[in-house]
Amino acid sequence: MHRNRSISSTHEMYLKTLHEARGDHGVARVGDLAKRLDVSAGTVSSVLKKLEQMHLIQHERYGLVALTPDGSGIAECVLRRYDAIHALLTEVLGVDPAIAAVDACMMEHAVSPTTITRMQELVDAQGPSPHLAIRARP
Repeated sequence: MHRNRSISSTHEMYLKTLHEARGDHGVARVGDLAKRLDVSAGTVSSVLKKLEQMHLIQHERYGLVALTPDGSGIAECVLRRYDAIHALLTEVLGVDPAIAAVDACMMEHAVSPTTITRMQELVDAQGPSPHLAIRARP
């Protein structure tokens, strides 16, 4: 888990969204991110500037955006947290998947590594589910 780095939930969300938006070439455009995040291109550019200063992305001005290895690691960590929380909510607690998606998106930024590990253990104890797609942990 990346919790030893000081990074905001907004930055985590941008990294996660970039990870999900990148195509076969591993890059995305500011407009793609703005649309997915429902914010202006100017807002995206401002956040990307900070992420670039943190060495988490590479961004060509008015061009493509790519994750660095560190940025990719954080994005994958956030995705694993989301998956574990979503699976716990739906598979263990029986929460409607649409509600669980919203809740997991909010919770993924606040839950400690210890809690995520325990959540994943509870999901694993339920046994395999044919519609779960938990990302493997490294």
